[in-house]
Amino acid sequence: MMRFTDTLVKTYEKYTHERASYSPDEFKLQERSKFLKFLKAEGRETLLEIGCGPGQDAQFFQSQGFRVLAVDNTPAMVKLTAEKGVSAQVSDCYELGEINECFEAVYTMNCLLHIPKRDIDQVLRLISDIVRKYGGSK
Repeated sequence: MMRFTDTLVKTYEKYTHERASYSPDEFKLQERSKFLKFLKAEGRETLLEIGCGPGQDAQFFQSQGFRVLAVDNTPAMVKLTAEKGVSAQVSDCYELGEINECFEAVYTMNCLLHIPKRDIDQVLRLISDIVRKYGGSK
């Protein structure tokens, strides 16, 4: 049975190199900067990026001293991210429970908009669990 994510992956695979050449929008850079300030103020050291695309944000956070795991459901995007020296693996939002690592924070930019409304609670629980599992508050 074909999942909606299969079509999404095919589309992103087709445009991988084009997307990798984009410069991030200013508002995204501002949001990333705010999140960085939060992470540093809270003393966080580990970060899971969901929907990493070509790895620009993951690479940025790693350059700021964070241990980063970047995941994306598109193998070509994961390959580009890994080529930047960032730990990366193929995974989608529905498979987050299979990640057995410790993360103190999760970052996602423009990824959750692809999740159907009927599934958003499930995906948000998985995201919450991956932080809570390793010491986050309930």
